[in-house]
Amino acid sequence: MKNISISTFINIIFSIAIIFICLAFGIFIKLDQQKHQMIQHQRYEIITKSVLSYHNFTPKIIDDLEKKLDIKYIDNSDLKLKILNQAITIYQKEYINIRLRVFNLDDKYYIYIQRFGLNMMFLDKVYIRSNILFIAIAFVFVLLMTLLLYILFRKKLKPLKELNNSIQQFSKGDFSVHIDIKSKDEIGQISDSFNQAITNINLLINSKNLFMRNIMHELKTPITKNLFLINMIETKQTQDKELLIKNLNLMNDTINELANIEKLKTDFLNFQKESINILQLLQELIANTDISEVKIINNTKNPNIVVNRPLFVILLKNLLTNGYKYATDHHIYIKILDNQIVFKTKGDKLSKDLEYYTQPFSQETKNSQGLGLGLYIANEIAILHHYRLHYWHDKGYNNFSLVYDKRNINKTK
Repeated sequence: MKNISISTFINIIFSIAIIFICLAFGIFIKLDQQKHQMIQHQRYEIITKSVLSYHNFTPKIIDDLEKKLDIKYIDNSDLKLKILNQAITIYQKEYINIRLRVFNLDDKYYIYIQRFGLNMMFLDKVYIRSNILFIAIAFVFVLLMTLLLYILFRKKLKPLKELNNSIQQFSKGDFSVHIDIKSKDEIGQISDSFNQAITNINLLINSKNLFMRNIMHELKTPITKNLFLINMIETKQTQDKELLIKNLNLMNDTINELANIEKLKTDFLNFQKESINILQLLQELIANTDISEVKIINNTKNPNIVVNRPLFVILLKNLLTNGYKYATDHHIYIKILDNQIVFKTKGDKLSKDLEYYTQPFSQETKNSQGLGLGLYIANEIAILHHYRLHYWHDKGYNNFSLVYDKRNINKTK
């Protein structure tokens, strides 16, 4: 019950309610029929006892019986014979030397009393009708009211379903979604608050993007000019000049990494996935870098995965660069398995947990190369794909695994 939707839950509840209503009215009809038959039989027995209380039947006695019991004496022999031959017996009971039978012919009920030397038939003018018609009307009324309540519930839930769909679109990165619900109830209030929240978020995103573009432009332009001027100055390649160029290049790399983070966040708005061959993508990526000491081991029959290609290229490039930068022998081993990709490099075990290195600007030491954004960017892209990074150290090798399904991690040695 915890995992079913509200709509499905209401469908189940109303289905059960309708079944119980049908069963309840079925029981009422059955009980009413039994009660009706019991009252009818009691009446027939009372008539029988009243008739048999007389030994001689004069016209006056018969007239008194007709008035008292609301019956009519049948003295027509042909009609009696027709009733006995054609009518349906609906009730009969036998006493000592007495036999009572009730017949139905043409929707009329006839009471036939037999005793030694006595055969009398009466037309029952009173027929106690059952409450089936009333029960049927009540059943239709209750059923219609239940269906009306169901329709009202469904109509009331329709805006909630629309709100849920819009929230799902928003969670996938569609910040242009707008909920058009005009109701004044709680759902309408939530919709208005949600629309206002989206408007505020879009304003913040646009403001942040504008700020980031401006600041990166303002930083990148003087750095580029300074690098150009330094290279134009005809001086010897001194240590100070190399250090200055190195620092400017580091600043330029910083801006590029910040741009990658910005691209990561903005690309989430149009997050489109496609099927790619991870083996071919790695080979193309390595061919376009200066990293040469890379060995790829493919241990899967199906190297295709569904990802956002531009973002996934950034993820793989950061893992490659990070591994090459800190590998003591600059060799990288990549294993492609059914559910993960393992980047294996020789080096000392990380002094801190992986979570520390997936934070922005984290560094092992003050003199470490880079700004500690590589694993942060890689981890953010993995999270967007619902993948995860895993790390372990074994026999002098650091292993970074990108797991892309929910199966257990195979710690490849």
